[in-house]
Formats: sequence, structure tokens, C-alpha cells
Amino acid sequence: MIFPARLGLLHTVRGTFRPRGAVRYHGAWSNPPPEDVIGEGGVFSGHLIVGLTGKGGETYRVEDVIRGVRETRMAQTGQAGSSFVSQRGLWTDVSSGRVFDEESVRASILNLDPAEPKERFRRNVLDLAEALRTGLDQHSSIVEFQTGGVSERTYDVHG
Repeated sequence: MIFPARLGLLHTVRGTFRPRGAVRYHGAWSNPPPEDVIGEGGVFSGHLIVGLTGKGGETYRVEDVIRGVRETRMAQTGQAGSSFVSQRGLWTDVSSGRVFDEESVRASILNLDPAEPKERFRRNVLDLAEALRTGLDQHSSIVEFQTGGVSERTYDVHG
């Protein structure tokens, strides 16, 4: 499977996501992806990091994140089979001056649909991050946007 995005360690000013599990593909293109989809300059993608322990101590599962991504993307685009991967990992938060580790999930979504322009995709992914943040009772979620595996911008989505 070719997934045209960088999925390794993610460092932000808020903390670090360290992958600790297998990459799971959901509706992703077969190998190789169609050349016209890749386009010039690489695929635009959004990468969400969300924790699995809620503010009140309740614990969520990777499947809860997958369901949330599918349901939200279906509502946004009419396609439940949006191309994304999920990967369990460890989030180390350093923004408050203290370090703590939390089991987390990264959901990486490819912008492969020409009917969803780049700026709409960006807004949709940020809205998805907010939906996951509230649905999983998190203080915040992190979103990184990449083009061709190169980071463009990272957001802290918080309430």
C-alpha cells in the first residue's frame, strides 16, 4: 500500500506523538494510487492526533476514533469510505511545563476528491478534529496538514 504522507514521529510546540502500533488503512487507494490523483506537488493530507483518555478519566478505543472519522466524513462529503489511516501511539504533552504520557490515535486523511477543494478539506478536517475532541472529552486535539509528506501547518484545536 502506498500512502503518500509522512506517518512517523510528530513534534509540535505542544508535544510529541510517537507511533506505537500498526498502521490500519480505511478506504485508502490500492497500490499504486492513480497518477492523476497524486497530481503535481504531492497529495494534501490532514493528520489528527486525539487522546484516548477523557478529561473525566473515561477510556476510549481506537474504534471510537475510526467510527467518529467515518461518521463525520460521511456527513461532510457523502463518502463513508474516505481514505484515512489510524495508528495508535503515545502523546507527550509539554505545553504546560509538565510532561505526561497518554495513549492516543493519529487519523491521517487524504484529500483525494476533486469535489472537495483544498480549503474546504482544511476546514472539514479542523471541524472533524473538534468533533473528535468533544466526542472523546478531550481538552484539545492536534491537526497537522502536509503536502507530499512535508508539513505545512499545525493547529491546536481546543475548547
